[in-house]
Amino acid sequence: MKQRKLPGFSLIEILVVLAVIGVLISFVAPMVIDRPDQARALKLKADFETIQSALMLYRLDVGQYPSDVEGLTVLLNGEPKYLASPPIDPWGGEYQYRRSQSGSITIFSFGPDGTNDGGSGDDIEFQISQ
Repeated sequence: MKQRKLPGFSLIEILVVLAVIGVLISFVAPMVIDRPDQARALKLKADFETIQSALMLYRLDVGQYPSDVEGLTVLLNGEPKYLASPPIDPWGGEYQYRRSQSGSITIFSFGPDGTNDGGSGDDIEFQISQ
């Protein structure tokens, strides 16, 4: 009786394919790993622009930006509502609002560590010009 040879791949062919896949992954992995940071940066930019638009609409209606005491909550609780929900930064913290004596507006996030570094460290600030 004649033995039939089953079609298939040899061990060497499988190892060559795995080596090629490994080389391809080594080129692609660094590009994919950097994506979370890029996504966080895009979310920050979009959030800052949304908050800025809401603040400008508030200023058009009321005549001035909210005070430090009112902060961003006036955009959520007032009538009309300028923001549908409280904006949350990419690390799960709330954005902060500061209005100086001169009237300049700063919106900021405490960054990845979630602590107030006084505008330094990993805090991220966005200035709104008058």
